[in-house]
Amino acid sequence: MPKTTTLSTRFFFAALSLALLAPFAFGEAAGITEPLNAAGPLAVAAPGLQAGAPPAAAPLTIPPLPGAAVAAPLPGPEQAALGALPADAAKAGPRYLSGVELAARGLERPDQQAAVLERIFEGGGFTHVIAGGGFAGSWAAARLAELDPKARVLLIEAGPDSRTVYPDVPAGWAFAADAGAPRNDTGLDYRVQQHDDPGEDASNARYVPGGAESPEGIPYARGQGIGGSGEVNGMFIEYPFRSELDAFAKKLGDDSFSATRLWPLFDAIFQAAYRPDLKAAHFLAKSLGLRRWLNPGGLSFEGGIALSRPGLRDLWLFARDGLVRQAALAAARMQFRHLAKETFHLIVSLFDCNHSASLGKPGLSWTPLMIRDGQRDRPGAYLRRAMARGANVTVLDGALVSRVHFVEGANGKLDPAGIELLLGAHQNGADPKHQTAPPPLRVELPLGQASLVLAAGAHETPAILMRSGLGDREALARHGIDALRHMPRVGKGLHDRVEATVTGRANKPFSLFKGAGFTFDRQDPAYRSYEASGHGGLYGNNGQLFSFELRSGPDVENTDLKIIGLPVFFRGWEYGFAERSLIGENAISVLVLHTNNGAVDGTVELRSADPGAQPIVNYRNITPEGLKRLAVGVRFARELMGLMPSVTEDRPGPDVPAGQEEKWIEDNVFSHHEGGGTNMAPAGDPDGVVDPRFRLNETNRTYVIGSSVFPRWFGKFPMTQILLWVEKWAREVAHHA
Repeated sequence: MPKTTTLSTRFFFAALSLALLAPFAFGEAAGITEPLNAAGPLAVAAPGLQAGAPPAAAPLTIPPLPGAAVAAPLPGPEQAALGALPADAAKAGPRYLSGVELAARGLERPDQQAAVLERIFEGGGFTHVIAGGGFAGSWAAARLAELDPKARVLLIEAGPDSRTVYPDVPAGWAFAADAGAPRNDTGLDYRVQQHDDPGEDASNARYVPGGAESPEGIPYARGQGIGGSGEVNGMFIEYPFRSELDAFAKKLGDDSFSATRLWPLFDAIFQAAYRPDLKAAHFLAKSLGLRRWLNPGGLSFEGGIALSRPGLRDLWLFARDGLVRQAALAAARMQFRHLAKETFHLIVSLFDCNHSASLGKPGLSWTPLMIRDGQRDRPGAYLRRAMARGANVTVLDGALVSRVHFVEGANGKLDPAGIELLLGAHQNGADPKHQTAPPPLRVELPLGQASLVLAAGAHETPAILMRSGLGDREALARHGIDALRHMPRVGKGLHDRVEATVTGRANKPFSLFKGAGFTFDRQDPAYRSYEASGHGGLYGNNGQLFSFELRSGPDVENTDLKIIGLPVFFRGWEYGFAERSLIGENAISVLVLHTNNGAVDGTVELRSADPGAQPIVNYRNITPEGLKRLAVGVRFARELMGLMPSVTEDRPGPDVPAGQEEKWIEDNVFSHHEGGGTNMAPAGDPDGVVDPRFRLNETNRTYVIGSSVFPRWFGKFPMTQILLWVEKWAREVAHHA
């Protein structure tokens, strides 16, 4: 590009830069403030069989696990008395229970397992028991209770409800995700493989040898507690690609999974608060009865989770930072230099990657964020709001689902008779405090005729099934587990994307960070400003400086590269990365995400029969073709960073010549979008574990939802697709109730 520019070109850069100077987003206020652990005293109530179900004949006989304190089984008379109590599923109402508190009380009186069960089943029986209170499970519980007035839902989650400020403050996302951050109780520190040969993994810059307290491998961040990874993610929301949804629907032989059939479900999920222009058109058309204009641009405006982008106040705030202006101008120049022909549809859609004019097309974009009034919005917050409105959901946290007790049903399939819970804190093996956690209380929870819904994610859902006797017969036998059904595809088909980050250092810090302590408390001046401004400013955002959609080659239909600028040092997930990311306050990172590397043959295997042990997770997601395509994005990021006069690239750095990035990428790649392990396939397909109605093969009344059912992702960020499919499941189940 010539060193001199015309006045019109300068005006173009100035206008485009101003549009980009909104690095951060804010939205509407989040959720209710009642803590999920307000369990109150143990109360005697009905034991939780579904209305009309026969009482359990005897307590479940599941052998105890090592290290778990076992509450005494219910005596016969007590069992009969409990079964005789009313079991009206319409009674009770929203409640929050702490498994940690229940464990403490049960261990004090080990002969009182009945009291623990009575507290859980207070008021009657459950129609649905959801194992996993994360992103999928919390949305499923809320929506099922709202759609079916007769439903009474028990939501079980291994982690605690968050007691720290990190998840609520958008700028605290890194501290919420980092299991090594101080005061963190939401982050999990999994260790995974990317190759079959551990020696190849050892070359990764973030590889951890492991030791007595944790296995070796590459750190992999997940969230725990009500809302799961929705409490710790970057809050980006981007719609899936229509053509990819349609292709899967055709392969599945089920048109209900097509984009045309799924898209209306977004109306219940998201509200695009950042598009008041289209929102006004939507409600005007609705009032006039012009139905075909109800969803201009393909966006949604009446859903439960708010999506936000920057406002004029933040535009002005961040425009005053010289380094932010450099980043915005560099992004504008890259658009003009490489993607000028894509400018028209960007103008039409106002840089909105979810607008129908831009979805799947290259160019600059603002990626909408799950933010409401400057606070993170997410399924966990929506669940709290639904319960405040009276949704009949009982939340039990601090309860790890060890395994499901299946029995032979009358039709030759397995019935879920009950589940084994380990009540207590830090029971997940990926919890950094797991090794020092006190022994849990093992509780055998009868299900009666309630439906069981597994929503524990791509790592833990297959592990629960394998511990329950569903999996590869030979693999289970190695851990002393008898196979109830030989299901070799359980734990297969795991997949994930790959990402890499180009980083640099400026010769001066971001002026925005002046006075920011990132402690997110009253001693932090930036936090006080955040509260005083109504949750705006520096902390009311996730750090997005700019965003690009790119194609890795001419053979790609939809954009498969996502480029995001961040005002921090970030080389990927690792223990303690949050505090290291802020060192110097002059770092800038350009994250490059490749969405489709074609690797879908990863595995989840049991490390042992102990539910507290992390499963062995191998993604096998490093492929030559994937590295080649990710390198296209890395070169774009390096060129963009080179357009910032005061910034010097330090990773990959001068030792890695342009065009030779593949080896550096392989040694620095990371991932965090887990999927698969209980893949959906047409009914009767031997490659499937779940059928198109989300029913677990070989079983009755057992569903699987969430990330583990996806054979692949259909866009950039999986959270959108998870919510879309869970909403579909909830409507179908409620309709047939």
